[in-house]
Amino acid sequence: GKIPVISDPTENTDTFFALQNSNVSCQCLPGYPDLPWKIIEMKSVIVAKSSQGLESALEKMRQKLVAALKSGNTLVLRLSNSTPDLEAYKSDEFFPSILFDCHVEEVEEQAEEQVYGGFGGKASEGPGKNRLKTKAVFDVCGKEWLNKLFREQDKESGIAVSRDGFKIIVTTNLSPAEISSKLSSSLPLSKCMILEVKE
Repeated sequence: GKIPVISDPTENTDTFFALQNSNVSCQCLPGYPDLPWKIIEMKSVIVAKSSQGLESALEKMRQKLVAALKSGNTLVLRLSNSTPDLEAYKSDEFFPSILFDCHVEEVEEQAEEQVYGGFGGKASEGPGKNRLKTKAVFDVCGKEWLNKLFREQDKESGIAVSRDGFKIIVTTNLSPAEISSKLSSSLPLSKCMILEVKE
């Protein structure tokens, strides 16, 4: 599969994520489930770059990316109506370009066995039936890039762990035609699938 790029000029997708993300402060409450995605707001990143410098902006992106990898969440790259030069933000130690060399597969797992993530992190264990789940598969050998991305405080027992379920999607308010003309230098569109939301 390819990385979804959701074209939504109606802004309904952005509104949905914004409203859901506003509840993040409630996650500290007992029984409140963790959101199944982490959102990188590119407008906020651009502001941070202008006011605090590029490294500070990159660190904000890295933290969201690491959190999504560790929890097996979806990473949402929310562009809104911005057209950032994403090449300027790509860095092996903060936001590696290898993220866009990812495809999602359905794999059958034996639930009673320990299930390990695409990069070696344990995803789940316990009794149950065989089931299909999605796994992000990166076209790369080894985990060297994870070790560059993770800081010591991010690791579990000294290991850079990621879990099954991680994937990346991009949302934008631009139309498909505008995506092709304005984001072609930022996104590897040949590796993406544009999905248009209509009113």
